[in-house]
Amino acid sequence: MYANGLEAFLAVLRHGGFSAASERLNLTQSTISHRLMDLEKKIGARLLERGKDFRTMELTPAGKRLLPIAEKWQELVEEIKDVALAERVITLSIVTVDTVNSYIFPPLYTILSRNNVSLKISSRKSAAIPMLIEKKDFDVGYAFIVQPTPNTVARELFREKIVLIRPFSAAGQAENPFPVDNNSLKQEDEVYFDTWGPGYEVWHAQWWGNEKPHRLEMDTPSVFASLISRPEQWSLVPLCMANHFVSTGRFMTQPLKNPPPDRICYEIRNRHIRYNAQPGIELLQTFLDDIVTI
Repeated sequence: MYANGLEAFLAVLRHGGFSAASERLNLTQSTISHRLMDLEKKIGARLLERGKDFRTMELTPAGKRLLPIAEKWQELVEEIKDVALAERVITLSIVTVDTVNSYIFPPLYTILSRNNVSLKISSRKSAAIPMLIEKKDFDVGYAFIVQPTPNTVARELFREKIVLIRPFSAAGQAENPFPVDNNSLKQEDEVYFDTWGPGYEVWHAQWWGNEKPHRLEMDTPSVFASLISRPEQWSLVPLCMANHFVSTGRFMTQPLKNPPPDRICYEIRNRHIRYNAQPGIELLQTFLDDIVTI
């Protein structure tokens, strides 16, 4: 009943006139004036004495009595807004592969958490992620395999190099500027990952075949450091993972004469987004490009 008038009354006083109040409230000066006159009519008393130039004004006795009441009213309005904000829970569930969760997205998760987004984070194999989004088990997924489904949409998010990584050695470090011949790498010395995407698997088979079983094969980086220690051992891993292990001082990367194709990460979403997930997805898109700088 009084909300618009009280808002106009306080804005005129706090900002020094109708012009500044109209800019603050994004309303015309005539609207501000009309709301103030309507408030005076409802109260039955003049609240402001306007100068001849309409630039100066003073509170009337009724205006002075109303001012602390109006300020209390505005404080209550702000408290109500705080309650409403607290009740509006923003939830977001994200599924992606181990390497993205471990080495690329942690800064993103930190930012979302600081913006009051309640997160559910899961790691799965790329091949399983499209169907999880189709079934609405998660709100958004990031995978290196795209399988079209009726209710999902996908877009390319980033490309990442796959690089050769080995245990650190002074001799290897000295040779680092020179590309390594693919044929010099023995399959029995490889720690093999089968999760870098279909393009990588085809390329790998062209160089080392796929008939012989690998002596060490894994689909998670969690035990990588404990299984590769001999100088002759080698592996091909995404750049984000390589950077992490090189930073420990125990590993080094070397260029390949014939490098593998980049792995391509796709963002996958359901066409029908949950209501409570929409604000979280909007925040996600705001920060995503700053985080993904591979």
